[in-house]
Amino acid sequence: NARKVAVLFDDDLTSKLVKMELFAGKDSINIGGTDVDLHLFETYQQWQAFIAESGSKYDAYVIGLYHTLKDGSGTVVPPNDVLTWTSSNSALPLFCFWDFSIGADLAIGGQIVSGEEQGQMAADIVKKIVGGAKPVEIAPVTGGNGKLMFSKAQLAKHGLSLPATLADTALLVD
Repeated sequence: NARKVAVLFDDDLTSKLVKMELFAGKDSINIGGTDVDLHLFETYQQWQAFIAESGSKYDAYVIGLYHTLKDGSGTVVPPNDVLTWTSSNSALPLFCFWDFSIGADLAIGGQIVSGEEQGQMAADIVKKIVGGAKPVEIAPVTGGNGKLMFSKAQLAKHGLSLPATLADTALLVD
């Protein structure tokens, strides 16, 4: 029943492309009756301040990319540090897109993309090129719809349970 969700990204090129492609360059869109605000951050300190100040404005956070956030000296903060800090300092559930970002001290869950699946798709393209196909002749490939994955520990932390329709099909970890 989320009415307002914040989507958090670092401000690298991929994040900016997501904003242009999925958000049509806007900071906010409505998806199925849910207001979705997109926030791009250059620094870890900006990210932390947002988490500390915005919890009452949203029902959940969706964490996109966070791998290029920089500390005060311009050094990239280890991505796992960003995610574990966010998980432990947010009263709201975190949802992510990556299988490695869901767990007891991480995000509650999400419809995840698997690095294994992406690697297999990349390998299939390489095989075509090695077999003589020109890269320009190969159509772009996207993965399937992903898999639903949830952390049992995070579900318990937030007092949430999955509906039976999801509990039977979702992958539960920890």
